Parts: sequence; C-alpha cells; structure tokens
Amino acid sequence: MKAARILVGLTICGAILYWWTIIFTAKHGNSLNHTSSPYIPHAERDTIGQRIWENFNWQNVSGEWVSIINKRNHMMQDRCGSLKKAPSGRLERRRWILVDDRNKFILCPLFKAASRNWRLVYQVISGHLNISGEQDIFNRRPDGFAYTRLDSYDDINIKKRLATYLKVLVVRHPMERIISAYKDQVLGLLGPQIKLYLNKHYPKQIEHKIGFADFLRFIVDKKATNSHWALVQDFCLPCHVMYDVIVHHEDLDTDAMNVIRLLGVEDIVPQFPSSHFTSNNPNQSLIYTYYNSIDRKLVEKVWKIYKEDASFFGYTLEL
Repeated sequence: MKAARILVGLTICGAILYWWTIIFTAKHGNSLNHTSSPYIPHAERDTIGQRIWENFNWQNVSGEWVSIINKRNHMMQDRCGSLKKAPSGRLERRRWILVDDRNKFILCPLFKAASRNWRLVYQVISGHLNISGEQDIFNRRPDGFAYTRLDSYDDINIKKRLATYLKVLVVRHPMERIISAYKDQVLGLLGPQIKLYLNKHYPKQIEHKIGFADFLRFIVDKKATNSHWALVQDFCLPCHVMYDVIVHHEDLDTDAMNVIRLLGVEDIVPQFPSSHFTSNNPNQSLIYTYYNSIDRKLVEKVWKIYKEDASFFGYTLEL
C-alpha cells in the first residue's frame, strides 16, 4: 500500500512538472535554447525565415520595427500571389541585385531611392571599396564597377544565396522617383536625348529647359523603360527574390540603420550616409508641389503605368 501511494505521488509530481514545462515554454518560447535572439512572438516574425532569423542580429532591432517589416512583406506577398501573369525568374544583367558574400547580404538599391548611398554602403562593407576613416564614407561616390551581381552565379549558387542571405529591397513612391529622375537626369545627362524625341513627336518645340509636363509625356509614350524610373518588378524582381526586408525611402533613417544593425556592421558604418532628400509625407508635400499644376489626365496616364507596381508597397496617389 505504501509503495502504491509513493507511485501515485510520483505520477502526480510528474504530471505537474510536465504541464509547468508546457506553460513555461508557451510563455517564453525557445529563449533558453536561443539566447542570441530576442523573444518576439512567432506571429510577429512569421514572414522571416528561420535561417534568416537565426543568422542575423534581430536582437539589435525593436519588435515594433519587425512588425512593420512583416506587414510590408505580407502586402508584397499578397500582391505577388494575385498576379495574373507569373513573374519571370530571369536575372538579366541590367537588374541591380547585388551580393555581398562577406556579410551574406543581397541588396537591390532601386534607382532614385538613395541608391547612390546604398551602393556606397554595400561597397564599403563588402570590401569592394576601402575607406580610410569614419568620415570618408560620407565624402565618397560609389565605384561604378565594384559590384558582385546575383546573375553572375550559376543557378545552384543563386538558390543557395537566396535561401540564406539577408535580402533587402529599397523602394520609394514612384511619383517621387519620377521627380527625382527629372531633376537629376532629365535636366542633366538625359536631357538632349529626351528633348530630341519630344521635338520630333510634338508640335511644341523645346528650345531650352525640358518642362516637367514634357517629361511626363515622354514617360507616357515610352513607359518605364529607363532604370531611373523603372518599375520595381522589372528592376528588383520582388516576386522572384522574396525579400526579407523592404526599406521605404520615407523611413530611411530608421530602416537603413536597422539593416546595418541586422548585418552587425555598425563599426564600419556607424551612420547611414545622409540622402540629399528625404520626405516623411510624400503624398502631400513633394508630389503635390510638382503634380498639382499638371493636367489631371496626363497625371492619370502616368499613374496608370505605376499603379499596380506601387500597390505592392502600399503607395497610393491622392491629389
């Protein structure tokens, strides 16, 4: 009888210990086994693959930012799933998908979204570009040839890197990118070429400066065929690469430094190089200033080209 009581007691103690372990694990996750990662509920990191979660420094960024990244990823994934035409898997050389094997980092620095600064950071941390001191990174331009492109690898090594490297996509409202392209490219290097086309196809002859409305007509005619105002789908292949982090240009200060923290390269890049322009409210500031005086039908034709692409990242147009 005494032995039976002892057996019953041990059974009860075992059951209590079992359920206490279940409750404790549910509350604290696997923090005892993965002390290098912060405790963030699985629901808040569900779009981030396990390898990516374990191999990068997510403990150095806030859970709130991780939630923002997951919301952006969900939006992109939902839009990719709704595409009527399956995205191409081809990685043509004109696409700027860069690889840093040293830090296991893949970057697509969309043009006119602080791409010059992103390319500079990429070249410095990957070892493509040597700098002499902390201030030097703010005074340099990226080397036009110092890149390793994803399409330089064979299919096996592309798949390996896509599965294990931190993949970062940088985006910006397309109507803001058009403004930046106009100021930086159309009023500069590309001006003569665009002016020649417009004077050939339109009765109004442009003698000097190309107007912003003239540039919009050029885009309507030629579509998003130049890399400086290309669609994200064409430039970065988001539905094929499935990026882990989508950086929004309007949140550049926060997003860029968090990417640097994830990579653990703060000692090399203690601060992201400042962009010549950032906007916290693109729809009501820069966009309004440039597009409000333009014929509405012309603006609608331009937006029609970019509307689907913009929806991948939550961008809308309200004038």
